[in-house]
Amino acid sequence: MRTFIYFFAVLFLTTSMAPAQSQREIRTIVSNAPEEIVSLSGSLPFNQAMQMLSKLSKQYMSKIIVLSEEIIEPIGIDIVSMNWYRALLLILKYKGLEFAETPEYFKILPKKAGLLTMPEEMKGVDMSTREVSISAVFFELDVQKSKDVGMNWKWLLSSKNNKFHFGGELGKVDPTLLDPTGGTSTTTGTAQQEKTFNLGVSTESNDVLGMFGKATAMFNFFEQNQMGEIIASPQISVRDRMKGEIQVGADFSTREKDFAGNTVERFYNTGTIIRVTPYVFEEDGKNYILIDLDAERSSAIPGQITTEIKKTKASTNVILIDGEETIIGGLYITEDKVERNGIPILKDLPWWVFGIRYLAGFDSKVSAKKELIILLKAKLNPTLEERFAEKKQDKNLIQERRDQYNKDFKIHQMTPIDEK
Repeated sequence: MRTFIYFFAVLFLTTSMAPAQSQREIRTIVSNAPEEIVSLSGSLPFNQAMQMLSKLSKQYMSKIIVLSEEIIEPIGIDIVSMNWYRALLLILKYKGLEFAETPEYFKILPKKAGLLTMPEEMKGVDMSTREVSISAVFFELDVQKSKDVGMNWKWLLSSKNNKFHFGGELGKVDPTLLDPTGGTSTTTGTAQQEKTFNLGVSTESNDVLGMFGKATAMFNFFEQNQMGEIIASPQISVRDRMKGEIQVGADFSTREKDFAGNTVERFYNTGTIIRVTPYVFEEDGKNYILIDLDAERSSAIPGQITTEIKKTKASTNVILIDGEETIIGGLYITEDKVERNGIPILKDLPWWVFGIRYLAGFDSKVSAKKELIILLKAKLNPTLEERFAEKKQDKNLIQERRDQYNKDFKIHQMTPIDEK
C-alpha cells in the first residue's frame, strides 16, 4: 500500500513540474531584451522576413530557419516591437503555415492543399460575358516643330465635313493658278504644266476609315516630316467591368525605409500608362460602352538626394458606341538636353588639343516641349455563344463543300463517254 502511495506522489510531482518547466523555457526564449525585439512591415516579402528572423534564431538558439518553398508574397501583418520568436509564430499563424523543429533548424512546412477557391476575377464568367477590344495609338508630337510649319492636329481632325487635304492632287492643275478670276483659260505654255504636289495624306474619308484612320494617317504624315513619333500601337482585350492596363515605359526602383526603420526596395511605374475599365450596357437592343479611363505620362529624374517623378495625368469617363473612337491630348512634357554647337570638327576636339574646343564651340541647353496624343478605339468582341455558333457554321460550310465535291465527282464518273 505504501508503494502505491509513493508511486502516485512521484507521478503528481512530475506532471506538476512539466508545465512549469515548459513555461520557463518559453520565458527564456521569449525575452524582452532590446536586441531581440524586431519590427517588420506588412509589405515585406515573406522570404526576406524569414532571412532576417533566421539570423536572430541562429544567434540566440543556434538554429536557422529553412523554407521548403520560395514564398515572395508579403507577410501581410505589421510587427511592432515584438520578440523575434513570437513574431515568427504570429507570421506563420497569419499565413496558415506550420513549422517543424529539429536540433539544427526550424523548417517551414509547405501549405496544406485545401479546397480550390475561385479568384474574384474569375467569378461571374459565363457564356454571355462580353469582352471589349481596346486599340490605342501613342503619338508624341514636337510642339515647336508643328508650330513652325503651322500644323494643328486639333483643327485637322475637327475640320468641317471631315474634309481636308494636306496637299494638292498630283497631276491635277489648279484652275486658280491660270485664271485668278475663276474662269476658263486656253493659255498654253509652261504655266499649264505647273501642278500642285500631294503629300500623300488626306483626311477626306467619307466615314470609310473614321477618325481612327484619319488620325493614323495624320500621325504617319507628321512622323515622315520629323514632327513627331509614333511610340506604340498596342491592342488588348478587356473583360466587362475588369481593369486593363497598357504601359509603354520602364519601372524604376528606390530604396526606402518603412515605419519600422527597415530598408525596402519599391518599384514605381513610369512612361506612358493607360488604365481602362470598360462597362458594357445594352438598351433597346443597342450596345454602348462606358470607359473609365486614366492616362498618365511620367518620367523619373534621379537626383543626389532623392528621385523626382515628373507626371502629367488625366482621368475621365467616356461613353462610346461599338467601334467608336476618342482622342486625348494635352499631356505635355519638357525634355532638356545639351547640344554642342560651333565650328564643325574643331568644336569636338579633345580638351588637351590646345583648348581649341573651348574657342571653336560652346554647349547650349535646349528644352523641347512635346505633347502626347492618345487615340483610343473600343469594339465589342463576340460572346462565347456567338463564337461557338460561327465555328459550327464554318464546319458545316466546309462539310457542305466537301459533300458537293464528292457528289460532282461521282456524277462525272457515271457519265458515259462517247467513243468515236
